[in-house]
Amino acid sequence: MSNVESMIWQDGWVPTTDHEVTQIMRYLSERKKESSRIVKSAQTEIAELEQIGKEAQDSYNRLENKIAALLSHYVMNEVDEDDRKETKTQIKYKLARGEIVVTKATQKIEKPTEADEVLLSATFPGFVKSEPKFQWGDFKKELELQEDGTVVHTPTGKTVSVPVVEAPQTTKVSLKL
Repeated sequence: MSNVESMIWQDGWVPTTDHEVTQIMRYLSERKKESSRIVKSAQTEIAELEQIGKEAQDSYNRLENKIAALLSHYVMNEVDEDDRKETKTQIKYKLARGEIVVTKATQKIEKPTEADEVLLSATFPGFVKSEPKFQWGDFKKELELQEDGTVVHTPTGKTVSVPVVEAPQTTKVSLKL
């Protein structure tokens, strides 16, 4: 443990000179470089592992799609119609290992694009919803916090009941590496 580090963690110790503050800031800068190096190394490792995982998932997805196509072909072309269950939207075929479900091709209505919604809103105004929403950002600009902790709406002078919380003091160190 360096001399600076032992000073930092010593109970009751606080810097009293510019020299001590400079040493502490230099120490912080060195720790930041080391931490950044370790984080970058970990991120590189994570990226490599994510790539391996993506390749494995892609390989499995290709296999699953190929097998699904083969099973679909089998159910549709090789299985006797009396041995499978057919509904309006699906064809099912049960085996000991599981069930093959072939979903029939259908047409469905999709959600319109934003441009389509503009046209639809003009044509069918009854389906346009307008919900009232309190404009907090604008209202907050007209509020003033009094020394006693009360909040006043400045244009009207009315006291407003809104939560007031105390933000703790913070310190930020800007390092010049």
